[in-house]
Amino acid sequence: GAVVLTPLVQEAFFRGVLQDHAKNALSPERAILVSGTAFALLYSLLFYIGNAASMAVTVVFLLPQGYLLGYLYQHHGTIVAPAIAQTIVNLYAFRYLLV
Repeated sequence: GAVVLTPLVQEAFFRGVLQDHAKNALSPERAILVSGTAFALLYSLLFYIGNAASMAVTVVFLLPQGYLLGYLYQHHGTIVAPAIAQTIVNLYAFRYLLV
């Protein structure tokens, strides 16, 4: 579920809903910034461990991933591309649990 289903649900929300709505009011590039930043902030809140400094580091590391996923959505016009990319990241992150 975390490897395949979660990326589909997240991409449907962050790209399919949030980025699309932002794109109606902003440029595509700014919509990517909005959805990518929201992705990094919400993800860091979900996995909050430690103090504010560790949360800030988590956001900094997740921002490029959020922006890349937004770019993939914008470029391909479907949530499939960013969902596949996020699935690959999750497979790597959970590789020891899947064996």
